[in-house]
Order: sequence, then structure tokens, then C-alpha cells
Amino acid sequence: MTATTGTLPKMLESMQITLAGRDQTPVQAEFVGSVAGSALVVTATNAHELLDAGVTVECKGLLGRKIYRFSSTVIGRSESPVKVVYLAYPQTVQTHIVRNHVRVSTELAGRLIRNDCVAAGFDVAVVNVSLGGVALRLDDALVNVGEHFKLALRLRADGKMHAVVFNCIVRNLRQTGSAVLVGAEFSNRTVDTTALLRIHMFETATGSASE
Repeated sequence: MTATTGTLPKMLESMQITLAGRDQTPVQAEFVGSVAGSALVVTATNAHELLDAGVTVECKGLLGRKIYRFSSTVIGRSESPVKVVYLAYPQTVQTHIVRNHVRVSTELAGRLIRNDCVAAGFDVAVVNVSLGGVALRLDDALVNVGEHFKLALRLRADGKMHAVVFNCIVRNLRQTGSAVLVGAEFSNRTVDTTALLRIHMFETATGSASE
């Protein structure tokens, strides 16, 4: 990825914080807001007690097609009414464009379960994913355009594997050599499933998945 120097946007979809100089995996954070030129306000439940004033952190933020990387220092912490952390506004921000059409390339094994079939499902490979849907690689044309099906996956997020099932609708089919590529849209996602998907995409795009 080619990096350019830019400015931090007013909003971030996802954020990850690493404590500089410590042997600790990155932690997910929620970007609450900012005071331009002064401070960033974030919540990091799993690392709140470690983020003391003066601690140096490395941050990655995701918004649309861009990843924002910057260094900062904790300048304060609040315990009430909610736990929030204040970071010094970054002096320099590196911007990377990581994906087109808000999709992340991946290689995940999954099971496609047809609604009209009592079988346990068919093996498929997920080749890219977005918050709106997936592209699947199949050996045969198992589904038709407009057909509803379930997709069972194990998503890595926050250092753990999570078993999730997505309801999908086939939007397009395309033959490529000996395989069939299926474009499918998600439907009726739960809040928890969406959150896991967002974290998985962020970690995949930034190469920061915890082992």
C-alpha cells in the first residue's frame, strides 16, 4: 500500500490501539469524537486501565476505503459517567487506500446451506467480503440469481474464532474457468454479527489480526 500524508476525518468506522513498547496485542476501540487540533476521545474497554496519562500509543483507524495510521499520547482518562480516554491530536497522519468498492479480499472456508435442501451444506470459499455482502467461489452452480441461502463461517475477530451464520441473497453468477463466482447480499444481520464482521474486515485490511 502506498502511504500519503493527510488529515484525520471527523469520524472513523473502526479503530485499533497498540501500546507502544509493550508486548500486547492491539485492542479494539470506539472512536467517540474529536476536538480539532486538541484531542481525540475514544473508548477502549479492554485496555482502559492501561491507558494512563503519558502512555504512547500507535493507532489505526478505518473509514470507507482508507486506513489512517498515527502515533499519539494519552493525555487524560475519565471514569464517570462513562469510561473514555483522551488522546493528543496527532501531528502527522499517514493515509492508505486499501480497498475498492469497500470490499476486503480474504480466503475463508464456509458452508453454503440451501433453504430447500436438508443436507448439511456445501463447501465454498469466500474470496472477498464487505459489510453488505460476499463473493463466493463454488465448484458448481449450486444456487440461482434471486435465491436465498445461509452462509456459515468462522470469523476471526479480536483474537478469537466466532461461528456465525449469514442470511444471503444471490445477486449475480459468473463462470471463471472451472469455478463459479457468486455475488451475494447479506440480509437480516444481527447487531452482534455486524460488529464481528466489521472487526474482521478491519483486522484483515490492516494485517493486524491477533493470533
